[in-house]
Parts: sequence; structure tokens; C-alpha cells
Amino acid sequence: MNREVIIFKNRKHIVLLICMLNSSFLFGQLKAFQNFNPKIEYSVYGGKILAHREDMNHIVSEPYYGQELRIGHQTTGDNYWEGIYNYPTYGFGLYSGYFNNSIIGSPFAIFPYIDVPFFRKESFSVNWSLGCGVVFNLNEYDSISNPENFAIGTDVNAYIDMSFSLRYKISSQFELGAGVKAQHFSNGAMRHPNLGLNIVNGQITASYLLGDKQLFTKNEIKPVYKDYEFVGMYAFGIRGKSAEEPDTKYLNHTLSLAFNKRVTQKRTLEVGADIFYNEYIIEDFDQEENVTNQQLMSYSVFAGSSLIINKFRWVVQLGYYVHRWVEYSKPVYERVALRYYITPNIFANASIKAHYAKAQCFEWGIGFTF
Repeated sequence: MNREVIIFKNRKHIVLLICMLNSSFLFGQLKAFQNFNPKIEYSVYGGKILAHREDMNHIVSEPYYGQELRIGHQTTGDNYWEGIYNYPTYGFGLYSGYFNNSIIGSPFAIFPYIDVPFFRKESFSVNWSLGCGVVFNLNEYDSISNPENFAIGTDVNAYIDMSFSLRYKISSQFELGAGVKAQHFSNGAMRHPNLGLNIVNGQITASYLLGDKQLFTKNEIKPVYKDYEFVGMYAFGIRGKSAEEPDTKYLNHTLSLAFNKRVTQKRTLEVGADIFYNEYIIEDFDQEENVTNQQLMSYSVFAGSSLIINKFRWVVQLGYYVHRWVEYSKPVYERVALRYYITPNIFANASIKAHYAKAQCFEWGIGFTF
């Protein structure tokens, strides 16, 4: 049976729209708080690209530099979750980078972020930070004008930023910090080539609290809402065929069912099962015209954990295929997801599924708990 693949001519607009959904989740949160306690932060950093594939050796020789500006809300304990996370800061950031390399370009990004202290004393803290957004202005692969960029197949990509830092208060409002930062650029295999960019940096940060002197309030911790819950989710993704046929795309569908156990105020453990329908694996069969819909389906089980931060959940899962009609990948897969709970029982999902750290596709969907 011949199958018609989906052609997306306006791929830049699709990638931008999907990635900006991530930012809109936190924007709703940022507008919601009543007592805005503004904090501004500026960081500079330098490092290098990690050559995780041999094809990238020619673009990693030059040093890399970046800077970013963040504007956020310093929580003080108005909501119970702020206290259990040692009063984090969350808001939006702007990033720009310089690779000393015309193959990659000079990217800039916008992203929502959260900065959470692992440990906090009166004048000292140890923090981790996570940001997810969209990065622009990359010089994408082109077989004629830019044939050496095997890392990035689109000029608009997803942006992931994670850092760890030590912070010291110079005064009640001024703070200095130093640490390490990791950055990742990728289009989630929507268009090939897509080896992605992984960057490791040293970072220096200065921040200033524009609001009143920070006074933390310890509120009584609310009891866990549910000890157990069942989770169902439907998601879809788009995967590009190859660098030779960059405009050909395949759809992926996911149905996921899980059982969660709440182990702390912050965390759940879970087990579950996935059913996948992947159009792109049709090419792994010997005779494409004879492939049925059932043969494009795969079945798996997984285990995972989620970190709960107010209406957000950061989910990490490890899965194993129990039945496939064709072995199109390694038998183990990973999924990292960000979920925003629109209501206590309905959430929006943005995730990336990978096989041994090689992206299969982004997944965008909606789910429910009961």
C-alpha cells in the first residue's frame, strides 16, 4: 500500500508556533501573581560545543561566548509551594550567543525559566535553573550554501538551558554568582540533519532585587492532594524524513497510560505503558507497499518520576519496547516532558522522545488525571 506523506512548506512558522506554546504556559503564571517582586539578572559565560558526533569535529574548534538578561519574580512565600522550594525566582530570559563560526551563526533566544535554591542561608545559596524556549537566527544546513552544518537543519529551534550556581549576597538586594551552564539547541528531528548543539560553559552572574527587602514567609505546608492517581495522555509529533528530502514529514501518535504514586510534596514515581503509531518506520520494512497500519504500531512499558512545581511537572521516563513489527531503533527509549496543569485534572504536554539520547521527535499533547 502506498502511503502519502505530509508536506509542510511553512516549516519555520510551525516550529515557532509549537515552541512558543512552552513559553505561553509560564506567561500565564507570570501574569497571575498579585505582589510582583521584580528581580533582574545578567549573566556572561563562555565554553565550547561538545562534539557528540564525529561529523561535528569541524565546528567545535573555536571558543563560544554567550550572555543573557533575565527578568523575574522573587517569591517570598505567598503560596505554600514557594516555601518547600526555598523561595525560587521565575520569569523570562533573553539570550544571545557568538560561536566565532559562520557555519552556525549568531543565535538569540527567548525563554521562560525557574531558578530554585537547593540550599539557602541568609547570605549564601546553591541554585539550579531550568529554561525552555525558542532560539532564532541559526544558519541552517543547506546542501549548497551551508553544507557543513550537520548539527542544525532549521534556523528556528527549541532551546533548553540548565545551570548550577553558587550565589552570595553582597547586600539585601545585590547578589553575585558563579557556576556552570549547559545549553541544547534542536528541532527534535522535524527536519534533517539534526545532530543538535550541546554546549558547556562557565558562568558569572549578577542580580539585583528591584522590589522591597526580601522577607520570606513560612506558610503551613498543605497536605498532598492525592496519594495515587491514574494518568492518560494523547500526543502527536512530526518527524522529518532525511536531509535529501527535507520537506517530507511523517506523523507520530502516542497514547500513554500511567499509574502515579505521590512520594513527597515535590515528587511522584510512576509506571505505565505506551502505544505508538509511527509513519516514518515504513521505510524499515522490505516492501513498503504491503505494510499495514497495525505494523506501524509499537507497544512498550516505562517507569519514571516527576518533579512538581506549582502547576508544572517535569517528567523523566525510561521505556522498553515489548513488541514491534520491525526493530527501527534500540529497544530502550527516553522521554523528558514538561506538563502544565490547566486545571487540577487536565494538563498540556510538551516532550521529547529519544533513543539513546538521539531525538526521535517532539510530542505535543493533552492529558488528564483521575
